[in-house]
Amino acid sequence: MFIALVEITSIFGTDALSIIFSTIRGLDLQSSELFAYFFELTTVKLLILCIFIAASCKCAQFVLFVWLPDAMEAPTPASALIHSSTLVVMGVFMLLRFMPVYFGNRALLSLLLLVGSITVLYGAVLSTQTSDLKKAVAYSTISQVGYLYCGCALLAPRETLIYLVVHALAKALLFVLVGYLVHAFGGTTSLRKMGGIFYIAPDIAIYMMTLCAILAGVPYTVGFYAKELLLYRIASLDSSIRVFVLAC
Repeated sequence: MFIALVEITSIFGTDALSIIFSTIRGLDLQSSELFAYFFELTTVKLLILCIFIAASCKCAQFVLFVWLPDAMEAPTPASALIHSSTLVVMGVFMLLRFMPVYFGNRALLSLLLLVGSITVLYGAVLSTQTSDLKKAVAYSTISQVGYLYCGCALLAPRETLIYLVVHALAKALLFVLVGYLVHAFGGTTSLRKMGGIFYIAPDIAIYMMTLCAILAGVPYTVGFYAKELLLYRIASLDSSIRVFVLAC
């Protein structure tokens, strides 16, 4: 992001986003193929690529997500505020803010969609393979943020922002409940040492099941309608792009 800031200052001579967007919109940055975008790399394309890499690292996308599960060692209030609802989703907000930069660039949008789709799958798989409760929630966050990443690739800023708010509220509350569980079971985060929470604190069990249903998109929950708004964007795409999106 610092490299992108230096490039913006040297190329445009200003940090006003309105001037930057209007200038970039007049440049020919179209590229039908992804590899051609990298082989025909210019200074402005390098600037866009730096913004994309910075947002990917901030969003903990595929290959760049290894820092997020390790950050779960922090206290639960810090994890609930920073790692689930503010720090990670700032990468998504940066993509939404800079959407006029890569709007219409099919090569970069295809790369966004591919990375986001892999992250959704990879995060979901890893969350089922760990026995640490906090890391399971962290991998779930990675998967959900990958879904938001795909929303940016589908050029759906309003729908992505709605689901971002729903995910931030649900995941922050889920982290608070996870901290309650860790405290109730003597400070351990191992799922092998937990069980029977419904008999210990039935209200906490009901809250957790409700939040998990929202994050999973169970029908008639707010998470279902928020995800439906994003999936509805697929119907407005071209037939060739729609096949690629469904394959991802």
